[in-house]
Amino acid sequence: MKDGIITIPEGAPFYGEVLLPLDDFPTADENGNISYERTFKLGENGNPTKEELANIEKRVIVLHGLNNDGSYVATIPVACGEFSIF
Repeated sequence: MKDGIITIPEGAPFYGEVLLPLDDFPTADENGNISYERTFKLGENGNPTKEELANIEKRVIVLHGLNNDGSYVATIPVACGEFSIF
């Protein structure tokens, strides 16, 4: 972190490992809006099981990817939010 940028290896001890990667994430439009939908089959293709996600309300979603010094760095966290179970 001496460079002032937090990467996945630096942040993961605080927010946990990646369970459901959001690969092929779209780019925002000129107004900063993004629409993204993805379906995961739990327990398949390396995805976590239902039991592993049982306490999802105790986890967070972290979005990564930022332009830094003219280069896109996919490992920089840029937003974080909590889950709500309804």
